Amino acid sequence: MKILFFLFILYLNSKTTVLAVENCEFSLRKIPGFDPLILTDKNGRQCRGSVELPFCKGYCRSSEAGSIGFPSKTQNSSACILIKTSERRVPLSDCDEGASDEIRFIKLPHGTSCKCSILPIN
Repeated sequence: MKILFFLFILYLNSKTTVLAVENCEFSLRKIPGFDPLILTDKNGRQCRGSVELPFCKGYCRSSEAGSIGFPSKTQNSSACILIKTSERRVPLSDCDEGASDEIRFIKLPHGTSCKCSILPIN
């Protein structure tokens, strides 16, 4: 009887799966500690501006299944990531006179939504 119970427990452990409900959300957020963002050129002149970055947060479905054989488990993990569609140039509007053109804009990833994407596990 004890052997059957032990085999039953092994069987249940081999079929265990843990799931998390997907809830992946997009928003725009200012960079903490960098508002305003200040860039300085090689001559010491500065440009300042308020910049919002695309931000993804939330939970994505992940699972893990165990087995008696090797490997002892299989794992599927995913993360909430930005769907990047392009790069955008954001002007920094408050610049010192004579500031370099290189610091008058900043390039940022652009997207308007997020998705759960499977992570490679090596």
